[in-house]
Amino acid sequence: MDAPRGCRLIADKFGIELSLASVGKLLASLGLTPQKPLMRAYERDPEAIEAWKRDTYRGIAARAKRRGAEI
Repeated sequence: MDAPRGCRLIADKFGIELSLASVGKLLASLGLTPQKPLMRAYERDPEAIEAWKRDTYRGIAARAKRRGAEI
């Protein structure tokens, strides 16, 4: 199995190999932790989303199909 991206980056850039746990601790000590959104955007408007899908997206999809493109 390949090493995670952060481990490979550190090995390539600095010539040292760290375990995934070590990289995680190092990043956390620097205040860099994975961020996850707590909830959906407050501005979310389901009606506007449906209108976009119905009107705008259909046009985009039809134009792509005429040109032989795939969405």
